[in-house]
Amino acid sequence: MGVIAQIADRVVVMRHGQVAEQNVVSEVLERPQSDYTRKLLAAVPKLRISGSADVASCSNRSMDPETTIAGEGIAKTFPSRGPLFFIGKSQGKCALRDISVRLERGAITGVVGESGSGKSTLGRLLAGLDRASAGEFRIGEDAFDASRSGARSGLLGRVQMIFQDPAVSLNPRMTIEKTLLESARYGGRAVRGERDDVGAMMDRVGLTRGLLGRYPHQLSGGQKQRVAIARALLAKPEIVVADEPTSALDVSVQAEVIHLLKEVVAEQHVTMMFISHDLAVVQDLCSFVYVLKDGQMVDSGSSDFIFMHSQHPYTRSLIEARPRHFIH
Repeated sequence: MGVIAQIADRVVVMRHGQVAEQNVVSEVLERPQSDYTRKLLAAVPKLRISGSADVASCSNRSMDPETTIAGEGIAKTFPSRGPLFFIGKSQGKCALRDISVRLERGAITGVVGESGSGKSTLGRLLAGLDRASAGEFRIGEDAFDASRSGARSGLLGRVQMIFQDPAVSLNPRMTIEKTLLESARYGGRAVRGERDDVGAMMDRVGLTRGLLGRYPHQLSGGQKQRVAIARALLAKPEIVVADEPTSALDVSVQAEVIHLLKEVVAEQHVTMMFISHDLAVVQDLCSFVYVLKDGQMVDSGSSDFIFMHSQHPYTRSLIEARPRHFIH
């Protein structure tokens, strides 16, 4: 919706293979005639950039170390692949430089920044899917060397990841039931109870149990993303890394997924790192936000502080880049 508002002259709204509405962009966005168009526009999260929150109180952060997941001195350098790499003259690409983050248990912490800023790399390191060049993660009193492989560092099993594209992250040769049973067994379920847990989780994420016998290609994008969320939660993780899990969804399904994530975190006391380009979604979901640029942490604070009071030029540029129609 934001891109349409910014670059298009006319817009056609379609539903179930039929045109629900078409007109110049300003008419559709400001005076929609179709109920479906109004529903879509109502589901678009708007970025709030003004408010009366106290700057001092919303920029400070104090947490009990025992209720914190922390990353200290996290760095990642990818080796170069060109000819210079083979003769030892290339230093590689530095994706992250001396990053320190703190995630509060039972809360959602946002990570934002432009493409290539290092957001996904940070998430993959926390999930144990890649090795850091330096640094460590600490979960409560337990320390994990981020420069070791995931299995040896001890992170695998304690952290689960929801990937941006569920069509790629779900095994196309496995039914939804088999995918979820595999995750339930990984989470330590007894054989007799795992099918009940899978069915209950399907209910929890708003999917009918009749979908269990289907394969990923037989599901819609929103359904696949819900399966990916269910798979992550069935493994009983302490931490979930959600890497742009709503970017491929239409706004109405996105709103449902956001509501689901809020409920899951509140009810199961899961700690979540939420990575996204959509600042309004981050503001809606997250209590605290980190801003990355070129592999460095340039700004951080409570959600209210970052979007309403931060004066960092890069943070302000990210906010100003969002279409004005969806800012208030």
